[in-house]
Amino acid sequence: IDAAALTEPVVLAQFRAMRPTMLGMRDHIDESFELGREQLALVSREYGFAYAILAQTLANDSMIRGDYSEARLYADEAQAAQAG
Repeated sequence: IDAAALTEPVVLAQFRAMRPTMLGMRDHIDESFELGREQLALVSREYGFAYAILAQTLANDSMIRGDYSEARLYADEAQAAQAG
């Protein structure tokens, strides 16, 4: 899928969340973390679900990498995005 072809912002936000999430699920933690950080900077909190999924993926990745304080910050971001 070519991201440039996605014209609806909400669909683009969900697309940006998909790859880092799938990488994390497949235990490609470092790659998931790096891509997730890049994508989180591009996804607006306006798109709460996509933002929350990305933030939670980064929380999981951070925890696995042993950075528990960073994991907590990302988990808080995910929760806040879903709270509205």
